[in-house]
Amino acid sequence: MNTITKQTLGILGAAAVGTALGILFAPQKGKSTRAKIKSQATGAKDKLKNFSDEAKKKLNSVSEKFQNKKSEAISEIHTELDALR
Repeated sequence: MNTITKQTLGILGAAAVGTALGILFAPQKGKSTRAKIKSQATGAKDKLKNFSDEAKKKLNSVSEKFQNKKSEAISEIHTELDALR
């Protein structure tokens, strides 16, 4: 996991913990507090899923570009080797 991913996950985790603590210590009824926590957890889950999906897309794109470049390089090497023979 690279540094940016770690930092992003750390920030998301800290925000979730801060939100949960803020809700828990707010002067509201327990039922209302539980509903807010559930809502926040669902929102955080959705955000994390979207983040994960985008990361997978980007990783697949980078991987595909790398494979294409690798194939091109191998093809060029074979062409050069054939020219030397």
